[in-house]
Amino acid sequence: MNDLFRALIVFSFSALSFADPTFRVVTENHPPVQYLHENNIVGPATEVVRDLLKRSGIDADIEMMPWARAYHFAQTEANVLIFSMFRTPQRENKFHWITTVSEHQVAVLSLSDRDDLQFTELSDAKPYLFAVIRGAYSLEYLKSAGFSEEENLFVAATMNEQVNLLLKRKVDLLFTDPATVAYRLKELGLPPTRIRTVLALPELSQGLYLAASLQTSPEWVEKLTAHAQKLHSEREHASAK
Repeated sequence: MNDLFRALIVFSFSALSFADPTFRVVTENHPPVQYLHENNIVGPATEVVRDLLKRSGIDADIEMMPWARAYHFAQTEANVLIFSMFRTPQRENKFHWITTVSEHQVAVLSLSDRDDLQFTELSDAKPYLFAVIRGAYSLEYLKSAGFSEEENLFVAATMNEQVNLLLKRKVDLLFTDPATVAYRLKELGLPPTRIRTVLALPELSQGLYLAASLQTSPEWVEKLTAHAQKLHSEREHASAK
């Protein structure tokens, strides 16, 4: 093997070693923060993520899929970014937390004609059936509060399925953001008054995050975090004007 050929091989391997990784960006349909409109993924959280990807030099399409699948990819693959996700103690060490991208309110919801449902605290709802989304914060939280799939939790794959179950009276309650449900009702041509808040839970409301899989290199996590901090500073400055 001559010196030139050997040098070309070494250069090729070096170039591969330092090449930028291919990222995968995954999310679920969660209006109004991110949702599908005319075959495009839109919403305020999507805008933040796209801006951050551009600033960080990441060329990747955003993929929309059921939450359980997105969550699986983010736990098992390298260089996966996922949004919009609750940051919980159970998830804290499973991801690199980059930045908040949206806000999320939490409430117990029912059909408006269910006058029999009157709660002063969440435990009052245990005799009734909730629809929750597989792999979502709502399922984790309700299980930690003593609810179970055997007794009072029906697990759906998507937000649309969750809302449809309530509208068809297959379940009694939802545990989610009222704005998300209102958007689904609008899509179906139904008035927002079709569903009411039975129990508001402002103490559970929080920011939703963009996170990276643990296998993502520290250099890229630092780059994304730095650009996110600058982006938020610019947005706060603009909103203060």
